[in-house]
Amino acid sequence: MDASSLFSFNRRISSVLTGYFVKTPLRPNHVTTLALISGFIAAYFMSYGTRPAMLLGAFFMHAAIVFDDCDGELARRKDLRSRFGMWYDFTADLAVDLALWTGLALGAVNRGATPGVFAVAWLAGAGSLINFLRVIRQRKGLNSWADEKPFQSSNFVSKWLDVLSRDGDPSLLLWVLAAVGDPWLCLALGCFYIHLLWIYSLLASVSARATISSKN
Repeated sequence: MDASSLFSFNRRISSVLTGYFVKTPLRPNHVTTLALISGFIAAYFMSYGTRPAMLLGAFFMHAAIVFDDCDGELARRKDLRSRFGMWYDFTADLAVDLALWTGLALGAVNRGATPGVFAVAWLAGAGSLINFLRVIRQRKGLNSWADEKPFQSSNFVSKWLDVLSRDGDPSLLLWVLAAVGDPWLCLALGCFYIHLLWIYSLLASVSARATISSKN
């Protein structure tokens, strides 16, 4: 299976949904708000820590991911792109991440974990902030590797990391972890995941620049 094919289904869903949004008065910022609200609802359910609540949280977080795809598509199709919309989208993504880490930490405490679990939530939040800055830098065209394939390798892990660092779609992982029903495990792996994204992206950027320099 091609690594990118696993993450294309959300784009297909959002494309269909955007087709309906185009026929309505909804603007891209409205859809961003839907993503933000869905993310907060997901964090609320995650805070209970039970398996049913975790699954409900996964549903609303998945909806937030799809809406997050829709807002950009709608902006392009309605020609309503704006600087405010771009920053609102970025900030909403970060806010949803921070809410999710907090909700999972609360869920873990409700399941018997010590309050020290909030240190992991803070660490995950730091990873989200770093990744937020990385995405801004990439969207502004400041990363020369954005349209490159930084690691020309047949290595399975490298291929998957390359796809994740670009698309960063955690919906499948989230559903699996929600089904397990352990908020502490979900938080710990989520923390690892978000830091893996920015570390790999940094290495990819360094690799691409080194390749460009060697060609020059």
